[in-house]
Amino acid sequence: MSLLKLKTLQREDSSYCFEKRFNEWFPITNSEFKEKYRDMVAESIAEDSTEDTSISSISSPGISQYSDFSVLNIRRPDPSICTVYESPHRFIASRMLIPKEGNRITRVEDSGRLIWKENEDEKYVYCILYLKKNKPKMLLIARDTPSGLDPLFFKKKRFSWRMSKKKYLDKILGLAPRTIIGDKQCNLDIASEKETPMYRVRRSTIHGTEVVSYITRRELCITSVSDGAKAIWIGDFFLRCHSCDVYYRNGNPFLVVFDLYNMEESSLKCFEKQNGLWVHLEDEGFRTIVKEMEMRKMMSLSGYEQVS
Repeated sequence: MSLLKLKTLQREDSSYCFEKRFNEWFPITNSEFKEKYRDMVAESIAEDSTEDTSISSISSPGISQYSDFSVLNIRRPDPSICTVYESPHRFIASRMLIPKEGNRITRVEDSGRLIWKENEDEKYVYCILYLKKNKPKMLLIARDTPSGLDPLFFKKKRFSWRMSKKKYLDKILGLAPRTIIGDKQCNLDIASEKETPMYRVRRSTIHGTEVVSYITRRELCITSVSDGAKAIWIGDFFLRCHSCDVYYRNGNPFLVVFDLYNMEESSLKCFEKQNGLWVHLEDEGFRTIVKEMEMRKMMSLSGYEQVS
């Protein structure tokens, strides 16, 4: 860690503080300077008082091993503080920043400009930075609050970050309904059974039942599913669909299974057509239908025919 404090001659109490990160100097506040200076002194004392050179005793560069204070610069994230996962999200690049074990992010900055800081009721979990033409456009900060995981949204406006709403992020990602040309491509209509630039169509047989699978193409996702004019499922920012299986009986769709994913895990969601309406099925109901399909397959192989 390298710190620099400059005092001007204009006023006795006027000073400028800087921290060196990645061979560049970034401005920091006076309180941040004091905090980092205390950490640096404490680290130096700890090194002088022990000769233990094991890996567990070596502190990460720029961060005291026992410090609760870690500053995350979203433009140049310190690899000793967090792990960076980069992936395209639809037509825009995204970068997820997750703190490494033993580090706690208490401030999020953009090259010295404060965006968010920790308080008693909210702790940093992760953030996602969205870039357009390699420039920061939107920031999502997920916080651990008394009511659970709660996202904060910020949008870049000139040289500062301002609080925003989720619908602005949806607009950037092209997910907000009726906001951009081509938004209808996000919808999967199982009545069409046609391939599109968004997904591929595959046909197979499972337990003697015809299945049509819709699989999204690379870097794309399905945000809503319908059966003609009837809506079956609508996603949100945290829930997307990678693939969809439609089961047919006597040439008509009777079961739809979605492969969904959110920020942390994947899951299945099932709908059954009852009296012309698509009804959500719990896991037990889905398992019952699968067993019925297996039974029909076994009866068919045994020469039996279903009467009713």
